[in-house]
Amino acid sequence: MELTHLKLRPGEEIRTPRVLLLGWQGSDFLDGQNLLRRFLLAHHMPHQDGRPVTLTTPGPEPPLARHEASFGSRVSSVSES
Repeated sequence: MELTHLKLRPGEEIRTPRVLLLGWQGSDFLDGQNLLRRFLLAHHMPHQDGRPVTLTTPGPEPPLARHEASFGSRVSSVSES
């Protein structure tokens, strides 16, 4: 942002992208993934009473599986028409 030179009119805003860089070295990529998960859970997930908030949903499958299934049906119906 130091090299940005511009003028904003009253009421205008600039949103900058969020970037997360996590330094990790090692031969097992799963260690890096777990480090990223722990960081996100600790610093970017909502907490209540010191514990991460969990989502409860009706149905036997997790929310993402239901979302992917409904997304897939929409994609196939769009591509068929």
